[in-house]
Amino acid sequence: YRDFLRDFFEYKKSLRAGFSYRQFSGLVGLKSPNYLQLVIQGKRNMTEETGLRVARALKLSKNEAKHLEALIRLDNAVTEEDKVKAQK
Repeated sequence: YRDFLRDFFEYKKSLRAGFSYRQFSGLVGLKSPNYLQLVIQGKRNMTEETGLRVARALKLSKNEAKHLEALIRLDNAVTEEDKVKAQK
C-alpha cells in the first residue's frame, strides 16, 4: 500500500507541481500534514480506519478499497495467524 500511496502522490504532483503532502493529507481529511509522508517512508503504519478514509477520498471501488484494507492488515500483522488471515 505504501507503493500505491507513493505512486498516487507522484501522479498528482506531476499534474500540479504545487501538490504537497499537506494537501494530500487534507484531501484524506487527516489533521497531521505529514502523516502520509511518514507512512510512505515506512516510518509510520497506517490503520485500517485511515485506509478506509484514503479509499473514500481517492474514490476507490469497493474491491479496490478491500484490497487496500487487506494490504494494510497484512503489513500490520504481528502473528503468523494474522498474516494468513490478511492474505486470504
